[in-house]
Amino acid sequence: MFSSFFRPEKEKTSLAVDIGTEAVKVIAFEKKDGKVILLGRSLQYLDPFGVWDHGGSFESGTLQKYVGQAIKEAQTMAGREAKKAALALPPYILRARVQTVSVERERHHAHISGKEEKSLLRKISEDAKALIARDVAQDYDAAPPDVFFSGIKIVAITIDGYRVSSLHHFNGKKLEFTCLAFFSISAQSKKTKFDAALSGLAKQLKMPARSLHAFHPAHYLNLFAQYLQDGIYVDIGGKCTQVFLLQNHRLCYASEFGTGATPFSDIIMKDMGFSRETARSFLEQYAAQSLSPEVASRIKQKFAPLARDWFSEFKNNLRRGTETFSPSIFIFGGGSLVPEIKEALDDGEWDDLVFVGSPRTTVLYPKDLPRRPEDSKNCASSPQDVAPVFLCYAQNS
Repeated sequence: MFSSFFRPEKEKTSLAVDIGTEAVKVIAFEKKDGKVILLGRSLQYLDPFGVWDHGGSFESGTLQKYVGQAIKEAQTMAGREAKKAALALPPYILRARVQTVSVERERHHAHISGKEEKSLLRKISEDAKALIARDVAQDYDAAPPDVFFSGIKIVAITIDGYRVSSLHHFNGKKLEFTCLAFFSISAQSKKTKFDAALSGLAKQLKMPARSLHAFHPAHYLNLFAQYLQDGIYVDIGGKCTQVFLLQNHRLCYASEFGTGATPFSDIIMKDMGFSRETARSFLEQYAAQSLSPEVASRIKQKFAPLARDWFSEFKNNLRRGTETFSPSIFIFGGGSLVPEIKEALDDGEWDDLVFVGSPRTTVLYPKDLPRRPEDSKNCASSPQDVAPVFLCYAQNS
């Protein structure tokens, strides 16, 4: 499915810290002779009422406590302290979009000078931000939120249909740019509580704050797109699902919608009177097919309509992406373990979307990733671990 691509690097212990909407996952690792070696792992579920509110704000001290505990456990398992850390932030905090911007040159026979190139790239970045902010505003019935961009990168350029790595010294009329932007909205981006949390984590790790690097899944999917199979990559978290499209080994779409696996554990809590922790354990047993047939049948009846609702939202999100889709769908994250979600994808109605072949769904495991990590301690064996393993690869890449 994938090919290898890593360069040798000096051995150094690092952390991959994946902060989600429902849990924090941490992997301690090192890179040696071009190989990722996993050393320790920890999973900490967050208190849904003590960390995130509905709007995505959070209590930094509480978040710091959970992340700090997960880091401590992973480092204890690894038997060493890390010197660097890569963070994946929840979509409540950091979002990504891919935006295409086109421009036509009047003097298209003239070669592009260095000065014109700088001017064009600056204009394209600003135009892309404006288009993304406009699209975000359309998702809100009330007053649209402010959009704060943390970074934007031009990831592909074509001149009159031909792909180029830069503009300098080329001539041509129609220029098309694919931009990957990262942003937050409204209060989610303000540098108060989150900066305080990062500062606290840096102190716990005994490392400078500059050693903590934040990533979005789109960072590493864009970075590794040429080595990944084209398709739809779906990270199903607790309260949110993130969707990415790879076509012609390029990231061409990144988005999210506000439904994940949490409703499935919620209905177990409500129907059986379980605590959230017990409901999660029960859901894991159900996914592992270790419940009695009678109980499993009862759960399946409850889960089927939830999966159909998720599938409907997923298709609505895809409609924003492109006109045609690769038939390969790769799902990962904790929600990918809910059998009814895969069944909804396998058996759902796709006639209103155009696929190049019949859609087929694969649950993605860390072992399926490019040049699988060395994992003698069994740190990454679940689809839940795909995102933090991606982070291991993104660190220093």
